[in-house]
Amino acid sequence: MDITAPRGVRYHALVAWEPFEQWPGETRGGAFREQSEPVVAERAGPSTRERLRLFWSSQPDFPSAKAARRLALTATYVYVQRFDGDRRRVVRSKLRGLRRTSGLLIAGVVDDDDLIIPHREGCEAEAHLLKALSRSSGTWTHRVGVGLSVFVALLFFVVGAGLLSEYPFSSAVDAWRMGLTTAERVLGFGAAVAFLTASLMVTLWGSSRFRISGLGVERTRGLIPWMPFFVPAESITEVWVLPSRQKRSNSWLYVRLRFRERQRFGSMFGARVIPVAVFLPRQRREAVACGERIARLLGCTVHDRTGGSK
Repeated sequence: MDITAPRGVRYHALVAWEPFEQWPGETRGGAFREQSEPVVAERAGPSTRERLRLFWSSQPDFPSAKAARRLALTATYVYVQRFDGDRRRVVRSKLRGLRRTSGLLIAGVVDDDDLIIPHREGCEAEAHLLKALSRSSGTWTHRVGVGLSVFVALLFFVVGAGLLSEYPFSSAVDAWRMGLTTAERVLGFGAAVAFLTASLMVTLWGSSRFRISGLGVERTRGLIPWMPFFVPAESITEVWVLPSRQKRSNSWLYVRLRFRERQRFGSMFGARVIPVAVFLPRQRREAVACGERIARLLGCTVHDRTGGSK
């Protein structure tokens, strides 16, 4: 059936975003000076690193041009200046939920386009939205394997540097040119390169930093955090607190996350369960409390398999 509007009557789709002229907190002189709402939280323009992350995180459903370049929150509105230059605001009561996909935060907006925000760790505006829209507030951060990674990286570096001083590049090249491909100088230089490369790999990949919030779990690899991986909270079903060996009372205690399905999460091989924290055998209370806190943040269940009493 073809339904047409009467002549002179137009039907407009419901929209939540509306244009604005004055950024909150800014004032204009003159007789018509406006008194804007105070800013609760604000975010300035992106850094070069954030621009690169935004470029790689751009998706057809969430184009980078629609993402917020600048953001301000007041008690009533969310003001946004997008990367395409558009300046709009939306009533905060129109926002519905907050989720994260890769390097983007997505806030649903009733009857209109979603609010797209590039993720920025430590951002006051982002934390304010997370507290207001997420099912849980706060974050939990922990690093695993730092001490072991530092020890192994230093050990490999010292061995590699010692071999390199004993078998320098010039001597290895001379032996290679003479056809002595298996000479001690060539093999020693190759071993030095191997140890130094292993030291670099341990530095870039050895340890993990976990940051858990109501949005999900972010894992960053390396002593210098440089490669982030993220899974949403919906992908995690349970939190386990269990010893490394079930039949031994002096076993280390692990807090592990269980995914809905097997996946690679900052690792070369897929896994269904990953550890996020390790405790000494006598720290059972701390391990259980840690598991309970993580479960509250992610909105899932916790299972205490340590076999003790709190």
